[in-house]
Amino acid sequence: MIPPPASHSRIPGLDGLRAVSILLVIYSHVIQNYHWIKEVPFLWRLTAGATGVSVFFVISGYLITTLLLREQARSGQISLRGFYMRRFFRIIPAYLAYVAAVALLGHWGWVKVTGPDFAKALLYVTNYTQVSWVFIHTWSLSVEEQFYLVWPLIVLVCKRRTLALVLASALLVSVLTRLGNKVYGVWPLNADYAFEGRVDQLAFGCLCALMQQQASAVHQQRLARSGLPISATLLAVAIALPDGLIRTVFFNSLIGLATAVLIHACSRQPDLWLTRLLENATLRGLGLISYSLYLWQQIWLAPELKASVPLPMALAGALLCAILSYLTIEKMGLQLRHSVENRWR
Repeated sequence: MIPPPASHSRIPGLDGLRAVSILLVIYSHVIQNYHWIKEVPFLWRLTAGATGVSVFFVISGYLITTLLLREQARSGQISLRGFYMRRFFRIIPAYLAYVAAVALLGHWGWVKVTGPDFAKALLYVTNYTQVSWVFIHTWSLSVEEQFYLVWPLIVLVCKRRTLALVLASALLVSVLTRLGNKVYGVWPLNADYAFEGRVDQLAFGCLCALMQQQASAVHQQRLARSGLPISATLLAVAIALPDGLIRTVFFNSLIGLATAVLIHACSRQPDLWLTRLLENATLRGLGLISYSLYLWQQIWLAPELKASVPLPMALAGALLCAILSYLTIEKMGLQLRHSVENRWR
């Protein structure tokens, strides 16, 4: 749910992978609220919504770390002011537009929302609290924002070897958090949404970027060539995990690792058949609007609207709002960012 690098350094396959992620999320919400669409056995075992968000997290960790390390290698430092300014103009305008739309629809009685919901959503703490349907999906945005707050600082002050240790520790913390939450009921309220319960997917993306900066070309290419079989095996293991504690604790970690390996394989092999598939114009276009689509699908697929809004109309409405949001608000934010950057120079 973050933008790709500049066009001259665009990483192959990532826009298409975003498209797959948002389609999994939408499929999950359709199954949840429009029961006439039956579950597909494979996607049911994959836990489509959770997997889609996990893929987003891995992409986020990978891209943010790649950009930070590139800046550090190029200039010898990281501009925190520049980083947070870019994040602000990329994320906040479209998000505020969505929140304003929810406020209007709530005022007219079309969707259910409470006053405290707005405060929780604007403070990005919905991954630790309960909110109405139209803001439930912002839990993942809260995880992202919490990641943005801490990770650039860690990259700034730590050496590369220390970064790897920090990320390895994050993997362990995430597994222990889910284990403690599900077995003993300790903090947090729900480890499936909390930052510490989801940080492993972000960490796998970060580790992938760090490996690409440090590993030799030979080792990188060797891993890339075997990336698809490894990723497929990890995915199969995740799907085959029996219901219960083991699946709860390790499913997201396996999905995160599989996605990170897949990203490496595609980014290092532009001519790979899967990379070419993900580079399909339709998937790339859907990936470009995936952030706005993630925001707006929540309103259109709200349970209280399903009686009056047929599913085809809901999907078309979500897509139209996402396209308009991308073409106007997201691009406006990009222009404002460039304007501010020019003033700073």
